[in-house]
Amino acid sequence: MIKLTELFSEESLQDWRARLAKHPEANLLQSPEWAHVNAIKGAKVFYLPFEKDDFALAILRTARRGRYLEVPAGPIINW
Repeated sequence: MIKLTELFSEESLQDWRARLAKHPEANLLQSPEWAHVNAIKGAKVFYLPFEKDDFALAILRTARRGRYLEVPAGPIINW
């Protein structure tokens, strides 16, 4: 089961940074800094921790066709 965790609680940021350090392929679009930029612009941002060290940054977007979650350059998963 996937649990949506709204940023920026200290616990979720520590977990996120720990998971990010284990994935050298992760880039800026899955970083807490990118989440912060989107939050400043007014977007609702979520951290999605999966099993073990897998995770995703999800940004709630609103378009004419409805609302959707954007996962830029992700999710970060050990395939």
